This record gives sequence, structure tokens and C-alpha cells, in this order.
Amino acid sequence: GRIARPRSQESGHGSAQRPQGERDFLPRYLTPPRSTLGLRVLEKAALRRMRLLLSCSGRGDRGGPGGGGHAGKAVRSFDDTLASNAEEDAATHFVLRLVCCAEPALAAWFVACEAALFGKRWRALGPEHQARELVAAGLSVYSDGGKKTWCDIPFQALPAQLIAKRRVVLSGGIARTELSDASVVLVRSFERHLLEALELARANLHICHNHVGLDEVVQRLRALGALLLQGRAGRNDLHHNRGTLSLGNFEECLAQSFPPCMRRLVLQQRDGVHLKHLGRLQLRPFLREAGLGLREALVWWARELCRDASITSEAFQRNYRYDVEHAWGARGHGRGAFAFSCARLFGLPPQGPSTMHGCPFQSLGAAELARDLATWGAPRDSVGQVLSLAVRGHPRAACAQFFRATHPGFAGSVPQAIVHPNAFSRLSREHFKVVQSRGSRGAAGTELRGS
Repeated sequence: GRIARPRSQESGHGSAQRPQGERDFLPRYLTPPRSTLGLRVLEKAALRRMRLLLSCSGRGDRGGPGGGGHAGKAVRSFDDTLASNAEEDAATHFVLRLVCCAEPALAAWFVACEAALFGKRWRALGPEHQARELVAAGLSVYSDGGKKTWCDIPFQALPAQLIAKRRVVLSGGIARTELSDASVVLVRSFERHLLEALELARANLHICHNHVGLDEVVQRLRALGALLLQGRAGRNDLHHNRGTLSLGNFEECLAQSFPPCMRRLVLQQRDGVHLKHLGRLQLRPFLREAGLGLREALVWWARELCRDASITSEAFQRNYRYDVEHAWGARGHGRGAFAFSCARLFGLPPQGPSTMHGCPFQSLGAAELARDLATWGAPRDSVGQVLSLAVRGHPRAACAQFFRATHPGFAGSVPQAIVHPNAFSRLSREHFKVVQSRGSRGAAGTELRGS
């Protein structure tokens, strides 16, 4: 039988009203709180929320089943205070909007972590309360005799991953899915609302600047937010393979292990000129296969693209975020994009005056390539060999020679020709892990002899 059907469907943005007096189990923060908090109390509470969001920023926390562990315990502890401190919960959310809206990297982190927290709170609800949340979001919920609970979702609001995983039944423009899967719709709607809210906050930051006390709190929290973001990346790096790319080791990997075809794309953006379509298309799947996770990728792309003064945080969210999520398999067909092989890079159209993509050993002239080789750290006595191979039309062999020149003492056998950018990167990371382990053993031996 039918559990509930709303009087009107509001496209799932959470604008339908709950019954009078019902507790808001799943806060959507549609309107600012009307409570009064002292600045010191507000700052301390906001710090607690930042730590909570940090604990929610691990992989796999977006909607859907699962969760638990330390982060889950932190969420449950925080939510236990909502019955008496719902206004404080809302106030800390809104003040962190002011903190994060001005910096694209912080804004991307804030949206991802708030969505993860939203998903954890959803999973903490019982089936009856989950059904009420879906009804409050303007969706229809049904029960088939008490065995399963189903939710009807308009096709245009249906996340692509549910179709890709065959988790829905389609009929007459309506998709029916199980209650556990319907949370993806709420999370996506919540994310869209947050993105719009952050742009509104950024456009009105001058109001915050006029309130000296509040502005000082926001500035302190923003500085701490940047430090927390860096600290999170560093801790994540400790929990993953040292050869896996993360924000914590990105600069090290860029300097040591990025192949020239990818390194030059990163450096191009750092000169304040964003990559055009083919350059982004080439770089995104390389970063994904190198190990950079989606949340960190969103932070990285927001920061790097916005180095170009013509790209604002709003422009990134509107024009570029979807492409990053699509490359990581969170949008579209649900599969991550595969990194380009060298053969595919050779087949890209020639570079124009304002574009950068493809293989530099194939596309650059001798003078420009010689200059770039010095920038990439090639020893002076190796430049002639690399140039000779490139000019004679052997870009793969030139890349292999560049690898040998920049990885002296490589323990393995370097192939005669590099055939894939990620193969270059993997071989390089293996080399530097060996170098690091040798250095650690040498330092340990020196310490023992000294004692």
C-alpha cells in the first residue's frame, strides 16, 4: 500500500513542509537560523563542525549504504546534540558557508564533506523516517505489503549511476527504486542547493566585511580551513600506497614522476592560463589512474583552473565540475575515463597558438623542446640524445631516453620506448621508493654506528 504521496511534487529540493512539530531529522539548511550566539561560542562550535567534516572526508561516504568506523562515530556523537542544539547546528553550517565560499578549493571540500555528512545522517535514520524525508522532498513512497519500500523518481531527476547499475524500473517517465537507493537523489539535490548557496554567499561577502567581529572570526576559520585541508591530504597519504597520487604528495610526484606530456599541462595552468578542452581531456584520466580520488580531484581542479582570472568559483561549478565527476565515473555512464596511451596522444589534432595537448616529443620544435628539457630537469649531457630521437621521429624512444637521464641508477630495465604516460609514472614512483628506502637504511646504519 501507499505510505504517503505529497500534495505537490517540488522536484526533490526539500521544499515541501513537514508535519507541524516534527523534528527535522535530516537538516537541509534552506533558511538561516534565527538564534543569537556570541561570536566566541559560534567560533568554537564552527571549529567542532570543521573537525566533524574532516572526519567525513574519507572515500566512500557519499550517499548509499555503508559507512561506520571513526567517522561514523563522530557523526553519531554530533547528531546526539541536535535535539537541543539544532539552532547551533544550523548556525555553524551557515557560518562555514561564509568561510568556504571565497576559496574554490575550500568550497569544493565543503560541498563534498557536507554531502557526506548528509549521507551518514540519512543512513542513521530508520526506514520510516527515511520515507518521511523522501515525501518531504516531494517524492512518492510506496510499500509492497511490508516486504520492501519503493520510491518513485521523475526520470529527469534520476542520477545516471542508478540506471547504469540497473537499480531502477522505468515506466511512463517515472523511475521506481528501492528506499536505500533513493538517498542519491536527496544528496544530489542537497549538493545543488549548497553550490547555489555558496555563490550567493560569495556575492554578498561585503555584508560580512561590514561586521568587524564576524569578519575576524570568518578570516581565522578560513585560514584554519586551508591548514586542515592540507593536513587531511597529508594524513590520507599515510594511509595509501606511497606510489598513489594524492594532494599530500602531488608536488613531489609532479617534480619527480610526471611524464613531460602531463607535467607541461599542469605547469601551463600555473602560469594563469587554463587548459583548453583537449588538454583537460588528456590530463583528467591520467590523474585518476595515477590514484587521485574524486574529492581531491575536485579540490585540485577548482584551485588550478581558478588561477586563470577569467574562471571564477561559480564558473568552475557550472562549466567544469561535471567533466571532472564524469571522468571519475560519478556522472554519465558510471565508468571512469581511461588515460590516453601514447598512440592516442599522437592522434590528437596539432596544437594551436592558445592550446596545449599531445606529446611534446612529437609536437615541439627542437629549440622549444631543448628549453623545456632543461626545465624538466634533464641533465645537460643528455639533451642532445633526447633531441636527436625526437627530431628523427621517434617520440616514444625520446621519452624513454628522458626517463633514463632523469632516473640514474634505475634498478629495473627501462623499455626501449614508453607506450603510456601512466607507465612512465609507475616506473618512476617505483624507482623513488627504492631510492627512499636505501636512504632510510643508510641513515639507520649511520645512527647505529654513531651510537
